[in-house]
Amino acid sequence: MTNIIETPYVFEWLVSTLSDIAPGGAWESLAPFGLEETFITFNKQASGDENGVAGTRLWNGGLYQVKAVGLTSKYAEIITAANEIDDRLTKARATTEHIIIVHCVRVDTVAYKESATSGQEWSHLGGIYNIAAQPA
Repeated sequence: MTNIIETPYVFEWLVSTLSDIAPGGAWESLAPFGLEETFITFNKQASGDENGVAGTRLWNGGLYQVKAVGLTSKYAEIITAANEIDDRLTKARATTEHIIIVHCVRVDTVAYKESATSGQEWSHLGGIYNIAAQPA
């Protein structure tokens, strides 16, 4: 097992797992400016390594915020996307070229609205997921 920073590979896994859910795709942290279709964003909130004997890292357990975002006028579409995110991530296990997803569990929900300078209202709906990953 090689030591790596697992986070960018978790991001790759999230893109490949979620990008077909919303018409605007899935993006790390920020969607392209001007996108008005419902989309998914995700980011890492915090993490900690789980170590075994002699300090050997077993996996990195990260808290990732994953949410559907869209115009509030399309809230039913946002709910559908958020439900599909939850369905795909809950208890997910996967192996990619670089990492093994050991477990994925939702630990909280996210729901809020914001208004843009254009006057449009945007809604965010999703969850905080504890995703444990180790090198493949």
